[in-house]
Amino acid sequence: MPSRKFYLERLNIESEVTRQVLKALPGNRLDYKPDERCPSAHQLAWLLAYELQSNLDVVSEGKANWKNIPPPLDEILRAYTENVAKLGAGVEKLDEKTWENKAQFLYEGQLIAEHTVREFLWLTLFDSIHHRGQITAYLRPMGGKVPAIYGPSADEPGGHGAWRSLE
Repeated sequence: MPSRKFYLERLNIESEVTRQVLKALPGNRLDYKPDERCPSAHQLAWLLAYELQSNLDVVSEGKANWKNIPPPLDEILRAYTENVAKLGAGVEKLDEKTWENKAQFLYEGQLIAEHTVREFLWLTLFDSIHHRGQITAYLRPMGGKVPAIYGPSADEPGGHGAWRSLE
């Protein structure tokens, strides 16, 4: 299977799980963070949506210029959903040559890294999975419920039932 096709399959699967995690965030507790050195749930949620925008920029322009911008609370889930759809469509249109082109990652105008489009998109997909995991660790202390991710959640009816036989 070509790596672009595999990437699109994983993007679709992981983004749906991430949408469920974002929906589970209690809106009145988005300032929660387990330690002062940690980002807030609000910052992590926005990071997931904004990271997709960087991916779109790489696909369309060959570079992403990350900026620190205030996260608009009411836009996070909408932006995430829209950006996933746009990214999937953009990657679908890429040919193999463009998939292997160099892309730049800039932070406020300064070059931080250079990777192929393929490497950049995979790196940011893995990064988003990591940050989604951070959010799930925040959910219960925030008063939320953890949705199923790669298997059942103790917060859903039936809980760990399917996994008990593995213990």
